Amino acid sequence: TDPMETGRLNVPSIGIDEKCYQYRKFVTVIRDSVRGAILDVSEGRTINAATQGLRAALPGKEIRAAVRSVTLDMAPAYRTAVEEQLPKAWITYDKFHLFQHLTKAIDQTRRQEVKKEDLLKNSRFLWLKNKDRLTDAERRRFEACNEQQLKTAVAWKIRENFREMYRSESPRKALAFFYQWRNDVLASMNRPMTNVAEMFYRHLD
Repeated sequence: TDPMETGRLNVPSIGIDEKCYQYRKFVTVIRDSVRGAILDVSEGRTINAATQGLRAALPGKEIRAAVRSVTLDMAPAYRTAVEEQLPKAWITYDKFHLFQHLTKAIDQTRRQEVKKEDLLKNSRFLWLKNKDRLTDAERRRFEACNEQQLKTAVAWKIRENFREMYRSESPRKALAFFYQWRNDVLASMNRPMTNVAEMFYRHLD
């Protein structure tokens, strides 16, 4: 028996993601999160694409009802499809996509600030890295930006501070950390970062 076929009958946790190919063409990929196997690939990244993919990967209402956990990005289309097709599944937004939003907010901040701060010119790739990957030269440049209290440096620190939530010893402590982090972001008055923090808050469940 094909293990992929039998595996479809017992898939407690799945992941849904979009993948781009060629130029601005997308597919929806559904994978078995436990085994890492690809269960289905559907054209597009719409509600219909996700719905068709879930039905093909998990044929039968009983099989879909057995799925307990789904990891996805924050695309409304995917969440809608999951809520309709996998009513008993717990939805988790994956760490990778959360940090994508934070990194985009840093870049938005830099784009606004570079117009009046020469120190930020040609620094785009510096802000894409986390602190553990900075070279000595990049650390010096960051410190120079930090000493001048540039908004971009503050935004970068906001993203790096968010990593600490994943080191929390319990869900209760993680939740307390998130609320404090959100308050710090709101106090920064950084609009791109505030928008991200509020989006995370709206999806806290």
